[in-house]
Amino acid sequence: MRSTTRACALLAIVIAGVAFAPSASASPAAPVTRTTTHRVTLAPEATRTLRASIASARASDPAAFVDVARLVARTPELDRKARGGKAAVALALAAMGPRAVMPLAELAVDPPASIPREALVASKLDVVEALGILRDPRVAPVLVAWLEQGDDASARTASEAVARQDSDEAAEALVVALDKATGERSLAILDGMGMCHRAKVAKTLAARLVSADAATARVIVKSLRRAASPWAWATLARRDDESVVRDVASEAIVGAFVRFEGETRAAAEKALVVVDDGRVARFVQSARERAPSDAKIALDGLGERLRAASARR
Repeated sequence: MRSTTRACALLAIVIAGVAFAPSASASPAAPVTRTTTHRVTLAPEATRTLRASIASARASDPAAFVDVARLVARTPELDRKARGGKAAVALALAAMGPRAVMPLAELAVDPPASIPREALVASKLDVVEALGILRDPRVAPVLVAWLEQGDDASARTASEAVARQDSDEAAEALVVALDKATGERSLAILDGMGMCHRAKVAKTLAARLVSADAATARVIVKSLRRAASPWAWATLARRDDESVVRDVASEAIVGAFVRFEGETRAAAEKALVVVDDGRVARFVQSARERAPSDAKIALDGLGERLRAASARR
């Protein structure tokens, strides 16, 4: 099968030592209700529904469960060999395609005893990331559970995995999780949620940006850049929120450009170059009308650079 061939090719790369950077670091103080292990708990009805889907998938394609388990069992070994200490296991799992969804879901909620605990713990973020990439709505409850129950080290991965569902329910879950979070966990959720291209998420990020400090503003600007990216929108089937998301993001990032200087202003300009499709100019002009004289000069320069970037495209 083509998906199996891709997975084998990626596994070969993993074994060769190609690595991806680790997820955001955890804060040392995690609430006692958060799991630091390899599994989460679903509501009883969701558990029954998921187990039925897993059983059906196992009956139709038992080899998929073997393939996923084999790779997951090797995660500690692959991580030890990888540059940076983290192998690209998530991409290899996702490359197996839809047939990997239910085997991965089983690992997240009800892992088989045949897989060593060390491997389950080492691969937990790979499993969550792969499920996010595969975007199967049947496992949305699993991803939301990781967002709610996972420790701080898993918050960014879980936030992005939920965001990739690109649904109204995903947007609501992200906003609720963000409202409950503080410190590093809040930053991690902010960093991942820009992959959700719903208006509710863009408006939440924009509202947070108004009062953010410089470090938090850079995280939010990056997230808004992803939410408003024209390349991302070109791949989406559902585009009803596109105009709102891109307007909200553009206006908010222009506001950050005016409010901050240095590294944060540079990050805002970089984001505006990415998201601009001609609409940013009006937000630059509107900001210029209210800005102090030094910011007006900066906005004039920004406008010129945006026009130059647009001419090169």
